[in-house]
Amino acid sequence: MKNKLFVKAGQFSFPLRVFLLGIAFFTVFRLIALFYNLEGLQTVTDHKGSLLAEAFLVGFRFDALVMCFVMSIPFLTGSLLYLAGKLHRYVLAALYTLTGILFIFCLLVMAADMPFLQYFCKRINDTIFNWNNAGGFGVKMIFENIKFCVFAILYLGVLGVYIRILRGIYKDHVRNLPLSAPSFSTTLPVVLGSIALLSVGMKGRFGNDDKMISKAFFSPYGFVNQLSLNPVYNFCTSYFDRIRPGNERLHWMSDSEAQMIAQADMQGDPQYAALSPVARMQHTQASYPRRNVVLVLMESMAAHRMKRYGNRENLTPFLDSLAGISYCFDSTFSSGIHTYNGIYSTIYGHPALMNKHMMDVTPLPQMDGLSTTLKKQGYQTVFFLTHNEAFDNMHTFLLGNGYDSMIGQKDYPESEVLSAVGVPDEYMYRYSMPLLGQLYANHKPFLATFMSGSNHAPYFVPENIPFRPHSSSSEKAVVEYADWSLRKMMEYASKQPWYDSTIFVFIADHGVSMWNDRYEVPFSLHHIPFMIYVPGEAQGKAIGRLAVQTDLYPTIMGLVGSDYINTTFGIDVMKERHNAIVYSSDDILTCMNDSLLYVYHSNGRKPGLFKYRNNGDLTNYMNLMPDAGKNMETKAFARLQCSQSMVWPLKR
Repeated sequence: MKNKLFVKAGQFSFPLRVFLLGIAFFTVFRLIALFYNLEGLQTVTDHKGSLLAEAFLVGFRFDALVMCFVMSIPFLTGSLLYLAGKLHRYVLAALYTLTGILFIFCLLVMAADMPFLQYFCKRINDTIFNWNNAGGFGVKMIFENIKFCVFAILYLGVLGVYIRILRGIYKDHVRNLPLSAPSFSTTLPVVLGSIALLSVGMKGRFGNDDKMISKAFFSPYGFVNQLSLNPVYNFCTSYFDRIRPGNERLHWMSDSEAQMIAQADMQGDPQYAALSPVARMQHTQASYPRRNVVLVLMESMAAHRMKRYGNRENLTPFLDSLAGISYCFDSTFSSGIHTYNGIYSTIYGHPALMNKHMMDVTPLPQMDGLSTTLKKQGYQTVFFLTHNEAFDNMHTFLLGNGYDSMIGQKDYPESEVLSAVGVPDEYMYRYSMPLLGQLYANHKPFLATFMSGSNHAPYFVPENIPFRPHSSSSEKAVVEYADWSLRKMMEYASKQPWYDSTIFVFIADHGVSMWNDRYEVPFSLHHIPFMIYVPGEAQGKAIGRLAVQTDLYPTIMGLVGSDYINTTFGIDVMKERHNAIVYSSDDILTCMNDSLLYVYHSNGRKPGLFKYRNNGDLTNYMNLMPDAGKNMETKAFARLQCSQSMVWPLKR
């Protein structure tokens, strides 16, 4: 009996080999992620070896879970057919093919995760679907980036190795298929035992499994925690969480409660509540009434790239010099981590709603903001960008919310379009000057908004121009080029008749992530430059109070506009002070005041409360200061949900 059971159990060694093969490939990719992001270990101050060992041990649990899901249907089907004596060669081939296809998808996700992990300091998630509306642009951007191409080659190489090994296991399995139907009584215990093990491995399920995801966050170090996660698990859970009924919208509290809290928080005036729960009259007393406004949204220009904020590589000599003669808001943070977050929050004064792409929702939100308010006050409005205006639904959203026209890739000579991000920054600025001259000739002030593109992958510095970067790194070279392009823009503008009657505003759409940040949401990804330059005023003024992108609209209105009703979540940071600011990094929501940093995770992990000014203190004070944490949580939840109820109402 024991010998028969052993023989029958031998048939299940082949699925085990397939399982271990998958685990081996997951482990290889985790090792690649480690060595590709070694700078992430800089923040780990003690017990590096033991923490890395635990990360790989926890990672094995996630890898096993994914492999159990990959193998569940093929294994269960094969086991039942084996019991019935129907597991023939062609059926077995189909089951191995299905397993291979599912794992090939896993390999694709793991390869795509590598550049995603380095750029965002987190495992890949479903936000990549936000490229849906401009797929051609997204694909071109990927394949023009050498890093993506390297990982594409890696994927193809690993794919070939995996298929070859899997095929070898299949052939061995075929050779060892029994010639006659197995004994039901001796095989059933093995089948049931294997199914029990499969069930244990699948414990946690794809979806909102708080207990399972919490296993990955066992240390205070973001890199170590992210290393332990399986990217396939992270991608699938974020996707299934997005499509689950009821999860389309934020719903921490009732909309009426959120509006009441936000109204009190933002000092909204009840007499204007019909316009917005947070609406209040703004008396501007403008210092520069009806001046033109040139607003430059700088792609990925993190504050830490500037010498002013500690960078020693001299990447932004022009911005650093400009900061010294401008109103410079040194503690400004981006509302989100994507360009669409930056445009939406900067121009229209609303927070980024975590994973939501609010420029691509139906019906099209009708927004108050810088473009719409200045247009009502007689301004002409134009938006310039380097690339395809359909990307991120910019064309539809911006033309539907206050912009008269948009100049993009379709308008430039084809010979000047040099990469997936369109024309170089300097060419866009140069191209715009005659058009702005035409607007000036209409004897009406204008708002000209620029969205730069060069400081975005694929990194490309034009040739045959009077500029040479000193950085050997392409990522740093394009920062230098973007800074040089801004210098050229100001040179071009200074020769225009409208220059002296204009204010120039510079702010980034978001920063870039760096593993040497101690907190899970890197400050470098959100801390951004924000400066306002007024020609003729050479003495700068540093403003250190907390600011966020939503503040740009009321701040600019306070300088150039007439009185207006502010229906947004921004304040004039020249005159007012925040009790807290709120920003999000996809699935993580952050609330910050002058001393505390509250961090909320939408996947159900326990929130964190940190004294971020204490030299990067990693102690979680949530249990020690529960009232402070709860107050910041309520404030953040109310602002986002109130904003959602205003611009994305429930369908009737």
